[in-house]
Amino acid sequence: MVTLKKYHGLGNDYLIYDPNQNRELLQERQIQLLCRRNTGVGADGILSGPVFENEKIKVRIFNPDGSEAERSGNGIRIFSKYLKDAGYVKEKCYELWTKAGPVQVEFLDEDASHMKVDMGYAAFGADSIHAVGFEGDMINDCLLIDRNKDGIYGGQGDLIIDWVDTDDDLSLIHISEPTRRRGI
Repeated sequence: MVTLKKYHGLGNDYLIYDPNQNRELLQERQIQLLCRRNTGVGADGILSGPVFENEKIKVRIFNPDGSEAERSGNGIRIFSKYLKDAGYVKEKCYELWTKAGPVQVEFLDEDASHMKVDMGYAAFGADSIHAVGFEGDMINDCLLIDRNKDGIYGGQGDLIIDWVDTDDDLSLIHISEPTRRRGI
C-alpha cells in the first residue's frame, strides 16, 4: 500500500509521495495512473521526498507522464508547505534541492501559508531554450517550430509564449519576457 497526500497551490495540485513513510518505490506507470484525472487520483504531478543526503533536503518532481521535471515553482511551494506541516523543516529559511539545483525558500508566517521562493531568472538565450540555428537572446523574436517534434524547453523561470496557429504542422510562436516577477 502507498500513502500519498494531496496539496493544492496557485492553480496546481500535486500528490506528495514521502519515501520515509512508504516502502515501495513509484514506477513511471504508477505515476501516470495516479495522475490521471478520470481514472486515478488526479494531479499535475508527484513530488517525491524528502530525501536527506549530505545535509541536503531533496525532492524529485514528476510530471503526469512519469518524466522527471527539473523544477516547478508551484511544486516547490507545495512541497515546502508539506515539509513544514510534517515537521521536517522548522527554520524560517531553508534550501531545497531539485534536479536543477538548490532553491532558497523563506516562510513568511508560522503555518507556511505564505512564502518567498527564489527561482532564479529566466534564460532567453537561444542555447538556453534549445533554439537551433539562432544566436543571442530570443526576446521579441518569432520562431517557426514543428508541432510533431519536442516543444521548446523553457528551463527554469517563466516565458510568455504566444501560439499562432497555422494550417499545417508548423506553429509560429512569439517569446517575450514576463511583465513582472511573479508574486508568491
